[in-house]
Amino acid sequence: MRSEGFQMKRFYVRHDRSSMPVGTDGVLLGAWCPIDVHLPLRVLDAGTGCGLIALMVAQRIAEMMGESGDWQVEGIDIDVDSAEQAGENFGASPWSRHLRACQGDVRNWEGEYDLIVSNPPFFNQALASPDRRRAQARQAGVTMAFGDLTSAARRLLTARGQMALILPASEEEAMTQAATKNKLYIEERCTVSSKEGAAPNRVMMLLGRETVNIKSEHIVLTSANGYRSEQYQQMTREFYL
Repeated sequence: MRSEGFQMKRFYVRHDRSSMPVGTDGVLLGAWCPIDVHLPLRVLDAGTGCGLIALMVAQRIAEMMGESGDWQVEGIDIDVDSAEQAGENFGASPWSRHLRACQGDVRNWEGEYDLIVSNPPFFNQALASPDRRRAQARQAGVTMAFGDLTSAARRLLTARGQMALILPASEEEAMTQAATKNKLYIEERCTVSSKEGAAPNRVMMLLGRETVNIKSEHIVLTSANGYRSEQYQQMTREFYL
């Protein structure tokens, strides 16, 4: 049975009504995504689910730029219940005036953003979730092809804007091709292994409009003793209790 929510150091996330609850992928992206510090700053979390990534990004921005600065983080989700619960989580957070949740589809969303973050749903029929709404959210990843997501990002990003994503490692090539077709290019990438010695099963990517020398790194989540690795602990030390 799914828990009602998850307690982080500075905020609590209820996810009992969200199609996509708190998970390691969201925590990874929220902690890793690079943030270019400047004012004003506008961020979009596309497919926000319960709002976890948006809240993590808001915490990081507030720590760097102050809670009274000119910055805004918006979370949108095609699922009505998810968008409503994200809004409740935003309202209960220390950064409520900087956060906004809406029901919507990134493919026809309007705005201009310096950073787009997304944990896009993916769907594997062999691993189909028994939870109907979660399965639908993942199926949206098939309906909304990577080309649609990168096309929307190209339209919504400012001239220096960037998009940060987390994906199954098996989908990296497809995303790279879709991004390149929409004139977005990898600036940074981080491969993720679930345990020491294992092949990467996730990849995080930062896309921008310019071709640059790609900065690459690799992290391991679990060390040989079965606990969070030192690397992962450092990465998430401001979030996990």
